[in-house]
Amino acid sequence: MKIETYKTPKSSFLSVEKDLSIIVDRMLKNERLMKLIYYSVPNALD
Repeated sequence: MKIETYKTPKSSFLSVEKDLSIIVDRMLKNERLMKLIYYSVPNALD
């Protein structure tokens, strides 16, 4: 039996700004991703 642990939020064009804000906030919280964006060297995670 599959248990749904994630519910997809309903979205509309009226909530695009809010959705974009959520996406950007989650990206900025990821330190590993931020290192890869900031540093342009092949060993950015080191």
